[in-house]
Amino acid sequence: MSSPTELRGAGFFGLVLQPGEKTVIKRNGIAERTSIFMCFGYPPGVPVPLYTPYPDQPTGGFVCDETTIEQVPGGFYKVTVKWVSLYQGATSYTTYESKMIQVPIDQSPDFTAIAGTPSSPLNGAAFDDNGIFLGFSADSDYAGVVSAFIEQDLLIVRGSGSSTPTLNPSLFCESYSATLRGAIWEYEITYNLDIDVDTGIPNT
Repeated sequence: MSSPTELRGAGFFGLVLQPGEKTVIKRNGIAERTSIFMCFGYPPGVPVPLYTPYPDQPTGGFVCDETTIEQVPGGFYKVTVKWVSLYQGATSYTTYESKMIQVPIDQSPDFTAIAGTPSSPLNGAAFDDNGIFLGFSADSDYAGVVSAFIEQDLLIVRGSGSSTPTLNPSLFCESYSATLRGAIWEYEITYNLDIDVDTGIPNT
């Protein structure tokens, strides 16, 4: 087991690094390192998120993402620091998921099978002179039904980089988030594969 190292410089004099430092390499290109430091009395200075680099590092580019200060018995303080870095630049991975959304019954892909057409209605469906669906009759098995659930396919991209990502213009972006962690960007983009990118209307 390596011996504890005193963390000096950058205003952190007196923090002693404890054995057991852990580094996790994630599939979105981010490396997370967790360090635990101890000092007697409240620490006069601690690593600052988004600003402080990992001390005495020849490589890696780790920058502080989170600092936790905890008082422990004996007058000591435990300082837990999470550092983040890119182990591989501009890395991302994709997953395919689905969700259910509620739409008006006449937008269901099964609407014609349930209600028929204005010229040949089914199950007590009523239409106006312009062919607009009005509803089902009171004695219909579908009386009161006004909506349906349909499945939509999603493509979710998770990744990281030194800058925010560029969206794919050929896909409909349903949601997008990018968070600055340390000196890197971690992001998640959700594309809805069942919405027309030009009109924003579901492809039912």
